[in-house]
Amino acid sequence: MVPIVHVVHHGYGDNPPSAAERPTQYRHTAHILGLLVRGGGRYQLGDEDQQLSAPTLGLAHEGERDGNGIVGRFESYWVAFAWPGLRKLNGLELALDLPAGRLVRRHWRHLSAAELRQGVGLFEALRDEARRPDPAGRLRAGARLFDLLALWADTPAREAGQEPALRTFRALVDQYACDASVSLEQLAERVGLSADYLSELFRREIGLTPVAYRAALRLSRAKDLLLSTPMPIAELAAEAGYPDANYFARVFRAETGRTPRQFRKEAPHSGGTVLKA
Repeated sequence: MVPIVHVVHHGYGDNPPSAAERPTQYRHTAHILGLLVRGGGRYQLGDEDQQLSAPTLGLAHEGERDGNGIVGRFESYWVAFAWPGLRKLNGLELALDLPAGRLVRRHWRHLSAAELRQGVGLFEALRDEARRPDPAGRLRAGARLFDLLALWADTPAREAGQEPALRTFRALVDQYACDASVSLEQLAERVGLSADYLSELFRREIGLTPVAYRAALRLSRAKDLLLSTPMPIAELAAEAGYPDANYFARVFRAETGRTPRQFRKEAPHSGGTVLKA
């Protein structure tokens, strides 16, 4: 079934800083596909609440929460439409039910400069086709919308400089994983990209979020210390990057099924010396 386009909008303006604290809230009665051409700020679609920076393409299922906290000068396009092929899986993911199978994505997708030009061209063509009252115009509008949905669903193209930035960020996470005083946001600032954007790159390329990746590094370091040193648990927790011993014990038990003391006690021994596994 071809999507039914209700309205296409092109807007721009200048939002006050207060928009970040009091985002404009909507619950749309149609699906929404929006292209942020210029600007940035806090934005919520469904359960995804993050800092956005243009150019970004976002998709929302009808009835999902839409919280617009863009501040400063902005430019955007959006289209409201109906199509049964768009499914809401949960607060974080949407699915396109296609003849070739189901495709699942998060709400937002950062675009390259080339993809931004493509998106603007498609929205301009969609706006022209949607103004036509005849059936052919409606069919062409639906086809343009399919092209925009394909852009949203596509694997992002790699921009020049993106791969080195990701390598640098991963190296910094490796270096500071066990330093609780250094946040992932601070590391992202050193790379020169937003933490949200780097997190999406990280998840897509490595298969884990930076938070999960750092947690795995900390757990691995804690296991090494438990097996190779007689260090007290509280001291060991701080050395591995955990804020306190109680939190460390909870996380360790949740991940391994044993307390840190049990893990150390059950480790193989030889001549009274704790060996590395």
